[in-house]
Amino acid sequence: MKKLLFIFLLLSVKVFAQEEVKSQRINDQCVYIKGKKFEGIAFDEKYIYLFAGGNQKFTPTTNDIILAERILIENIANINDTSNQKLFIRKNLKKYYRQYVGYINDQNEKVIFINFFWKKSINKTRLNEQMHVLDGGNHYWQIRINIPKSKLFDFYVNGEG
Repeated sequence: MKKLLFIFLLLSVKVFAQEEVKSQRINDQCVYIKGKKFEGIAFDEKYIYLFAGGNQKFTPTTNDIILAERILIENIANINDTSNQKLFIRKNLKKYYRQYVGYINDQNEKVIFINFFWKKSINKTRLNEQMHVLDGGNHYWQIRINIPKSKLFDFYVNGEG
C-alpha cells in the first residue's frame, strides 16, 4: 500500500508540476514566451498569419503552449518522417525559436501551428513578424499540434518537399 501511495504521489508531482515560463507582451499582436526548453512568439488571434490554417483563430495561452511543447517532445519520435530529418530535429529542439499560431479546426478543436527557426541563423527581434524560409533543410521546419487529441501532424522540413 505504501508503495502504491508513493507511485501516486510521484505521478501527481510530475503531472501537476508547473514549468517556469516567462512571458512578455511585445505589442498588441504578439507575446514573447520562454520556457526551459523553448522560446518564441505567440501571435494574437487578430494577427494575419498566412498559411497557418483554420478560419477561426485563437490566441494561444501560456498553458496551451506548454501543453503543445509537451505533446511535441513526447510524440516527435513517432512522426512518419521520410526525409530522415527527425533525429537531428529531436536532438536539437532547444536550438530553435518558435512562432505559435492558434486556430480552431473543423471539429472545433484547438490546433497550434508552430514555425521553427534555427537560433544561430535568425535574429530574435524578427520573430514578432511572420517569416517564411524557402530552403534551409532541418534548420527551418513546421508542425501542427492538435491539443485535445495530443496529435502531431503536417510535419514539414523546408527544402525537403
